[in-house]
Amino acid sequence: MINRKTLGGLVVALILLGLLSWFTTQKRYATVEGGGFEDVLTEPIDASAVHSIRAWIGAAPDSAVELERSGDGWVVASSWGWPAKPALVDQLMTDLGELKGEKRSSSAEVLDDYQIDDEGGLHVVGEGAGGSELFHLVAGKTAPRGGSFVRANGSNDVYASRSSLWSSFGVWGEEPTNPDPKRWLNLQVHRATAVNVESVTIRDGQREIVLQKELAAPADTADSAAADPGREEWTWKPDAAGAFDKSKVDGIVSTLCNLYASDAVVPVEGEEDPYGLASPGRTVTLTLEDGTSTTIAFGNSREEDQKTYLRVGDDGLPALIYDSTVDRVFQERDALKPKES
Repeated sequence: MINRKTLGGLVVALILLGLLSWFTTQKRYATVEGGGFEDVLTEPIDASAVHSIRAWIGAAPDSAVELERSGDGWVVASSWGWPAKPALVDQLMTDLGELKGEKRSSSAEVLDDYQIDDEGGLHVVGEGAGGSELFHLVAGKTAPRGGSFVRANGSNDVYASRSSLWSSFGVWGEEPTNPDPKRWLNLQVHRATAVNVESVTIRDGQREIVLQKELAAPADTADSAAADPGREEWTWKPDAAGAFDKSKVDGIVSTLCNLYASDAVVPVEGEEDPYGLASPGRTVTLTLEDGTSTTIAFGNSREEDQKTYLRVGDDGLPALIYDSTVDRVFQERDALKPKES
């Protein structure tokens, strides 16, 4: 049986061990140089000078996501030059241009604790138009109060930054994987304004449905504003099969005017046509009031995931779209008739 004196000694020892552990932890992870936000890099990043950005985890640069300027926008160069999401790129450039942090450590011993060592960190490299390296950052795990830890490559100075580069590149979890390129893809493959659509031609094999807009006639009134509804009011001209249900046809047009793919696919050159897009069995042509038109080709379907290949325009990149979206477009003619009263 432990006497009171021995028990007291054990309690004191436990307290001392706890204080020692706390002191060691505080020393290991203490904020350096009194805190305060400062520049992570010696030279701030000029976002306007950045021509390309590559990002990868640890020792896997061959799996990098690569963004590249193209005209007034950006493309995902590592995904066949697919357009990048403007908002996501703008946010990344803002985060890089305003990159500051509170210094947390200058010790190489704790880099892996922050998941910011060379092997475990997210490397983000920016280059100028001539290929010169403008910056090389290594980003670590999410900080307790938001943001993430970050350092300049080659430096052991770790900063707690308000920006989260891991989140920007879709890196998550205790065992981070390589950045997700799909996160950056702008998968809105076609966009138009429904009021500007003049006609839609839907071809499905030998079957063709032509949807021709008919604008509402001006009202008989002295008020010129009320007399001319412009293009805001319309119906759809009947065809040989009879009248169309306006709400049903408007639904098809709305789908086509805001068409989203589910994913991009590898472009194929030459005579090989694994996607069925060289001579598609189904197409849709939208013609606008200014006479311009766009043809959307729908190719082979994939039963395993209920998706269909598509391409917008002759020069569009191939992509996949959910069959449920395709079914909303290619409906039987009888399904577009008005409901019987």
